[in-house]
Amino acid sequence: MLPALFLITSILTVPTDTIQKAFAGRLGAFVLIECSSGHTFRSDPADCTEKFAPCSTFRIWNSAIGLETGAVSDPDALFWKWDGTPRAIEAWNKDQTLRAAFAASCVPTYQALARTIGENRMQEWLDKIGYGDRNSSSGFDVFWLPPPPRPENPPHHP
Repeated sequence: MLPALFLITSILTVPTDTIQKAFAGRLGAFVLIECSSGHTFRSDPADCTEKFAPCSTFRIWNSAIGLETGAVSDPDALFWKWDGTPRAIEAWNKDQTLRAAFAASCVPTYQALARTIGENRMQEWLDKIGYGDRNSSSGFDVFWLPPPPRPENPPHHP
């Protein structure tokens, strides 16, 4: 417990430039809440208020929900058969176990897992664990992904 307490205390006093250095030039924001005091550290308060899609971090919950619901029986058993569609990430172009899909952050595998879990059960679990804003209205098998880019010049409809 002492190392974790030291880490939290240290992070709460770390200058913002140290956090930005940890991002290594990538855009991002960092929020840490010290549970015992409620003290909150935000690397960039304005950016920390902006909503972003959880992207690959949702695979943690998607995996847990898949295991809890029985949609996946064993992390090392094949549960997704590659559909033959070539994808830019080579690790996605093969049959997957949950362990392999997790390591590769294989989006099509996790979309298929969400469909196996089902819309109602997925929503029940989002509510049960209090995940984010619990809004899967964009599609229960895509809500954790960033929205598609908007066209720069959308068609004009009179």
